[in-house]
Amino acid sequence: MAHGGLLHSVEGGLLSHGRVLSPCSGSACANFDNLALDTEITVIMDSGDSFFGIFKGFNSETCTAILQYQNFVTPPSTTNILIDCTKVAAIALGPIA
Repeated sequence: MAHGGLLHSVEGGLLSHGRVLSPCSGSACANFDNLALDTEITVIMDSGDSFFGIFKGFNSETCTAILQYQNFVTPPSTTNILIDCTKVAAIALGPIA
């Protein structure tokens, strides 16, 4: 797909002047990209659902953030939640009361 002769589809990204542009370009993506690992955050999705956990990583190629959720039922365990950055409405540092 061309746009003004400069942009072309390249496996989910765009090619502009010979560079592949990440499909992940929203403000949530930029915030995840700059967030320190192991930061406690609450992610509010555009659906209204929210997730509290520890930030474990971000992949700008797939536009996915990894949040580790602590399950306090017996026996305690952790679960990694993969979050689609394009569906994030807000990111709060720490828990939301």
